[in-house]
Amino acid sequence: MKIINATDVIEKNAEYGIGLGNFDGVHRAHQFLITELIHECKKRNIKSMIYTFRKHPGNVLEGSKIKLISTLERRIERFRELGIDCLCLVDFTEEFSNMTANAFARKIIKEKYNAKRVVTGFNYKFGKGGKGNTLTLEKIGAR
Repeated sequence: MKIINATDVIEKNAEYGIGLGNFDGVHRAHQFLITELIHECKKRNIKSMIYTFRKHPGNVLEGSKIKLISTLERRIERFRELGIDCLCLVDFTEEFSNMTANAFARKIIKEKYNAKRVVTGFNYKFGKGGKGNTLTLEKIGAR
């Protein structure tokens, strides 16, 4: 499994299936999503990627001390065990929190990672103010 930072330059022309979320404990529901992602990626002959945060976004947005269920090291170990090709670790910043849902979908998912498949949990939210959700991604993806 390759581990990258959000600022790293990636392989040109690579295509990804991306799992988006906090994956705070890589529990059974997360494992199900990851297994589905890997299965879909293999069918499409694309690389699987988890795009997640080093620390919980609430620590930036609310100044709280939210702890993740598992340490970063344990989460990395679980992603590796499950067979993910690439793990992108993102530092959630105030600047990042101000990116709109449409900008995130266009700049990150489409342009940077050339995602052909995106997997999220049922309650996934993204973009400034958490205004984007799974339905937003479906609409953007259809375009």
